[in-house]
Amino acid sequence: MADIESETPILAQMQHWTRVLGLGQQMILEHVSTMMADMDGGEGAEPTVNLARIMEIQGEMATQGMALWERFLAQMTAGDAPEGAALPAGNDRRFADPKWRDTPLFDLICQAYLLASEGLLRLVEDFDGVDPRQKRQLRFMTQRLIEAASPTNSPFANPLVIERTIATGGQN
Repeated sequence: MADIESETPILAQMQHWTRVLGLGQQMILEHVSTMMADMDGGEGAEPTVNLARIMEIQGEMATQGMALWERFLAQMTAGDAPEGAALPAGNDRRFADPKWRDTPLFDLICQAYLLASEGLLRLVEDFDGVDPRQKRQLRFMTQRLIEAASPTNSPFANPLVIERTIATGGQN
């Protein structure tokens, strides 16, 4: 198979993709918010939002996200292998191939996806005031949305698809 040559991304490229990821996260949150607004509270129960808990989760995600960026930039400037990478959740085989960990950009994409996924699920778990059935539905829909947004589903963010595309001259 062909090797993937990696070029050091320039600041403008990193800023562009940071913005794209941020817009994607905003779209997801707006969609979930719209879904929640459309849900019937059932039996007079009003959904409640714990703003302090939301801010805590977002703060933790921001701190972890900055740590990801710092690690990525250190890898790109020093050429070191990724260190301290979180392992994919549970038995998630989508990121089992070493290319997800060995290439700093793909490691960053994987880790950012896992971080955002974990944060969204934590927000769902901390959403109060809905009956258990609605919470299961919300959890289910959020999980499906997270799975659909996986970088393994994007031919432009999946190192295995890129490698195969190069090897086959785009015939895959």
